[in-house]
Amino acid sequence: MLRSIISVTAVLMLACGPASYAQESRPAPLAVSVPTYQNVNCPIMGKPSSTSLFVDTPKGRIYTCCPPCNAKIRKDPDFAHKAAYPKIAKIENKVCPITGNAIPARSPTLVLQGYEFSVCSKECVHAAQNNSQIVLTKLLNPEVRDLANTTCPLTGKKVENNAFVLIGNDLVHLSSTRCFEVVLRSPEETLRKAKASAAPIKNVEADTKPADLKQKTN
Repeated sequence: MLRSIISVTAVLMLACGPASYAQESRPAPLAVSVPTYQNVNCPIMGKPSSTSLFVDTPKGRIYTCCPPCNAKIRKDPDFAHKAAYPKIAKIENKVCPITGNAIPARSPTLVLQGYEFSVCSKECVHAAQNNSQIVLTKLLNPEVRDLANTTCPLTGKKVENNAFVLIGNDLVHLSSTRCFEVVLRSPEETLRKAKASAAPIKNVEADTKPADLKQKTN
């Protein structure tokens, strides 16, 4: 009787073992997201802001509660930024988020959406302002890898400023923010195409590894 029980158990282990192993080793689905660094309240009305309503300014993206507030922000972006992001957090980054080069001494600094950081040259200041959401994503998420693709993997068109998606830890540039819904349907295929067309990722020396993200709130 004992031998029969052992035999049955062995058969069950053989039958269930491979299936269980296959299930456990199945890769997890890729996370797809577009990070936002939103001011909680509209700097004009004081009401809760919406992620779909915003103005891009030299100091980054400022979210609002209604379209009429957008025009007021454009008239005085400095005042709006101060109201939207009253505290400035300093990021002691050692790598430029635009070029990937080391930050030299006396490098330019700028503030975007309540974060102060450095870039390696004056030319990078304007580039950072035009791509504030991408820059903040790279600075605030040290595991993010920018594929630096210049062609959208979905449309084949040239990528646009601030149009991007995170697939896992890979930052993929897009030709339009409207492409996000398409990425959700096929993230693996989107990532494969983006990697195939991406520029070679620059190797950064050990002493200039991703940003030290200690933040000092003023």
